[in-house]
Amino acid sequence: MLRAMRLPRATRPRPRCSLALLAALTLAAALLWPACGGASTSATPAPAPAPRSMAEDAALLVVPVPQEAAARDAIAAALARLAQHGGSARADAVDAAWTRAHYLLDVFDDARVRAAPASRALLHRALGRAEDAPQRGPEASAAVLDALAIELDAILARQRLHEDALAARALVRYDRAPLLRAEVHGRMNALDAVARGGNAVSANARLRLAGYCQRALADAPQAPAGLRRGVVAHCLYALYPADPAAYFAPDPAARPPMPAWRVLAADTDALLAAVASESARLAPAALTLRERLGELEPALAQALPAALDPMAAGLTRIEGGRPYDNAPLLDAAAASAPADELAAAVPASAPAWELVDAAAQARSRGARALQLLAWREQTLERPPGDYWRVHPPPDNRLARLVVVPVRLSEDLVSDAAADTEANGAADALALGLHLRIARDTWQILSPSGALPAIAASSAAARAPEQALAEQLRAVADAFATPQHLVLVPGDQVTAGAVIAAADAAWSQRAADGQPALASLGLAANAPVPRAQSLAARIERRNRARVTLAPAPLEARAALLRACYRRVLDRAPKAKGALRLSVQASEIVISGSRDPELRACARELLIPLVRERGIPSATAEFSLTPETTGADRRTR
Repeated sequence: MLRAMRLPRATRPRPRCSLALLAALTLAAALLWPACGGASTSATPAPAPAPRSMAEDAALLVVPVPQEAAARDAIAAALARLAQHGGSARADAVDAAWTRAHYLLDVFDDARVRAAPASRALLHRALGRAEDAPQRGPEASAAVLDALAIELDAILARQRLHEDALAARALVRYDRAPLLRAEVHGRMNALDAVARGGNAVSANARLRLAGYCQRALADAPQAPAGLRRGVVAHCLYALYPADPAAYFAPDPAARPPMPAWRVLAADTDALLAAVASESARLAPAALTLRERLGELEPALAQALPAALDPMAAGLTRIEGGRPYDNAPLLDAAAASAPADELAAAVPASAPAWELVDAAAQARSRGARALQLLAWREQTLERPPGDYWRVHPPPDNRLARLVVVPVRLSEDLVSDAAADTEANGAADALALGLHLRIARDTWQILSPSGALPAIAASSAAARAPEQALAEQLRAVADAFATPQHLVLVPGDQVTAGAVIAAADAAWSQRAADGQPALASLGLAANAPVPRAQSLAARIERRNRARVTLAPAPLEARAALLRACYRRVLDRAPKAKGALRLSVQASEIVISGSRDPELRACARELLIPLVRERGIPSATAEFSLTPETTGADRRTR
């Protein structure tokens, strides 16, 4: 028998027990030392409590940890006995070690969620931490998690496939390592695997998943208005196994429709209810999180009002548009609130002047653009495990809010757009295009002329959007730089007709796939054409052809065609050919005498001729045959 060392009471050291020490002590030695974390109260060590069965000790391990000192002492003694039992060679030693580790993990979760002082104190006492060590904060959490990891590793060293210990070790690893943005999906999937694993700590994993979403919901009202729905979308990582990366795409067009925060909160609450029903020891923590979740509702309702119902608002249905990205609504935004873009929800049946009025209001508030709200029907792609697979809309289709953007620059609504017909400048010069939208006709016009009117009545042979698209593609093909188009509603025109025209215009693409227009505008009046050359100019530019030989020069054809088009603007019948030949180490240009064509040939062709060692080259400039009126309507 070991003999206890006798020291004066004032100098007797206070022993601190660790898991390794407890595992190494023999039963005889345990009888001579005070309980873990306690101090001797007499000259001789207090005897250990009478031995109990593991089932009796396990029955003492309750959460919430009692406030009464005697009850906490009884739990600490039970944990000490389980540690001693777990470090022994008995057949059920691993079971005793797991019973202790599982309880300490539950107490850690209780202390973390409820900030319960009794739980924190018991953790530090059971794990042998110094009494003056901090009991809260990152340092304290790290110390507790490291100690738990040691206990779990000791179990796995004796039984490496212990399912519950493996799962608990995964939870400790999750808690211990910082959560980096790029790792969120993988680490949440690891938690979800534990939650669905049917092991002893499944409820602990669910508590962490629910806590992650609860924190996201708590953070959302504090975020800038435009980022709040993205913050709430972090719940998708915790609640559904599919990778939600698409919901965070920079381009709104690449994002699925955002879930409603109320649905995410309800799913989080259901997860917490499952935790409470599955684990009595985690029920207090789950109840606390459910209460906090309920307390968030007023702030969330104010920060994230219910999404506008496009059907109830009577908005225009369109085929294009870009997804609405939560720009402030014009009616709801404070007059003093600065915003680069505002959105207007004008019913399709409203008079069109309401759109012009909305643009004026947005401009007066300092906005650079106004988003005209509409909707389109969207069929959802629902990958397995995605939110929309869990909460599918009827027939897998929904009415999605979309917008057609309108630029609010004064230079787009001015009647002073210059006629560029006789100007030899680059293609980037604006044409001053306006689309006048009347009840029965649509027509593109500018200071330099007008394009043929488009029938827009119900008796029209084809939809006006289709004819408008053809005219805009012709404009886009004729000019290298996208043009601006100002929408001008006429009398007795509805907002729906204007938005439909805006959608048809904004969704068009040129032959190279680029947008046909640079931007849209809104105005009350259109310019009066001072000439009638616009249609002929567009057609002439599109008839321009350039043929280069030999083949290595074809890479310069598009640039030379742009040069030829500028020549056609001032000389509508210009055509001919240029010949380049090498004579006595000099390159001589012959043929057409047009100075601009010759200048372009010198700039674009001569360097390539020299670089490739081409002895001679030709560039032919011609116009394809004019189309007939019938051809213009069908091409």
